[in-house]
Amino acid sequence: MEIEDEILFHFKMKSILELTLPKDIAIGPFYVNVRPLRDFLIQKRQNCYTQLLIMFTDSLRTKINVVLFDYQQIRTRLRTTSRNIEHLFEEQDWIETVPLKVKKLDEIVQKLKFQYDILDHFWWNLSDGDFEAKWQAIGFPQQVQLYVRFALYKHINIQGVSITIIKYLYIYQVYRGKSVQPKLYDIKKAIIIKIYNKNYILYIIKIFIQICLEDFKINFIFLLMKL
Repeated sequence: MEIEDEILFHFKMKSILELTLPKDIAIGPFYVNVRPLRDFLIQKRQNCYTQLLIMFTDSLRTKINVVLFDYQQIRTRLRTTSRNIEHLFEEQDWIETVPLKVKKLDEIVQKLKFQYDILDHFWWNLSDGDFEAKWQAIGFPQQVQLYVRFALYKHINIQGVSITIIKYLYIYQVYRGKSVQPKLYDIKKAIIIKIYNKNYILYIIKIFIQICLEDFKINFIFLLMKL
């Protein structure tokens, strides 16, 4: 890489100056002090490769922050609760594209890891923020994979609960006749068309319990009348 070659060039030139330039020179009966010139030239080379390392670190920080932003966007969307059935199926289709997105991001991170190795080669200390960002980007694929599993489990669980409730209500409708038809229709409509989240599932269960209680009250009244 050009940046690595440039840094290495200044690093070698600094080493050469340290080895070749004497601290003083004897000219006849005189000693000429060349330490200030020697230190100036050595410091100049050191400043050159230090600034190059700083620029390289800033460049890596910008690239890794872009990757982290994309990862955070994926994580945030995976944690989003589905608003309705259309949104649920849209999210399921999007989740199928996540592995490919993560693969592309991980390929970028792997390339950036080789560039971070250049900093390690020159014993360059990263700041706490840069160090954390580097390893966060490396570990994000595993984290996203866990969120994908959780999102899929959540979607399957919501669908399973809704379908189970509809089945029980359908069996109840067949058993009790058409008296629960309006409420059953509203429940199906709520599940299929309207809100599709945990709170509404609890609302559906509440309606189902109310229907059962109403049926119990009617049967109890008939029992009292017979007595």
